Amino acid sequence: MSSPCKNGSTCTDMVDKYTCTCRSSWAGAFCDVEVDACIAEENNCDSKRAECIHVGVGYHECVCNAGYETSNAGVKCSNILECSSSPCLNGGTCADGKCTDFACEVQYSCSCHPGWAGDHCEFDLNECASYPCINGATCLDGTHKYTCVCGAGFDGSRCQVDVNECKSAPCLNAATCLESGTDTSMRADRYRCVCVAGFTGIFCQTDINECDSRPCLHGGTCTQGVNSYTCTCSDGYKDIPIGTCYTELD
Repeated sequence: MSSPCKNGSTCTDMVDKYTCTCRSSWAGAFCDVEVDACIAEENNCDSKRAECIHVGVGYHECVCNAGYETSNAGVKCSNILECSSSPCLNGGTCADGKCTDFACEVQYSCSCHPGWAGDHCEFDLNECASYPCINGATCLDGTHKYTCVCGAGFDGSRCQVDVNECKSAPCLNAATCLESGTDTSMRADRYRCVCVAGFTGIFCQTDINECDSRPCLHGGTCTQGVNSYTCTCSDGYKDIPIGTCYTELD
């Protein structure tokens, strides 16, 4: 005859009845009800920082709350020191998150060094993304800085200064110097010399020789001046019209 008591329990026969004495982890009149180990005395999980999970007859597991760890199967759970692994890169400062017994919601946070971004300060910010260099300059990105390589005719940290090419006074002999600051039709890196009468050349450096055209006739001698000349006429001629020695003496 089979025993009415289940799961290895002991059946005690009595007058017109019986009783079942259950083994550990079983309950009920027939010892057929599994006892939840997490509500029994065997629950040895950290009462504040761990959850007990019933996994089978007489067995349970202790699972530490988020942000906590254990070295003794959840009997004691302690805060995970996430910063000990140095997760913040490129000089970032790591701060362990504030925790409650229930959980450490934010496990750690990184305060990035200037010029870096991202959860772990892993991204080098592109300081050139805002196009700080002007007037056609090239921007070179660095760490928390940028450098502008200026085009010809510009200067300054952002190439914002139009270089005054006339500042060095390149034009000679009282010539007028024009550059892009005074003549917007000119390229930024150029200048132009406007010569006074009697001079020529890129820098107005050359005194025009008015005698080259041999204006003094009939053997007259031409004497060069600045934007002028004089004729010394040969015998028998006078300087009429002036600068020609054209007219014979009467």
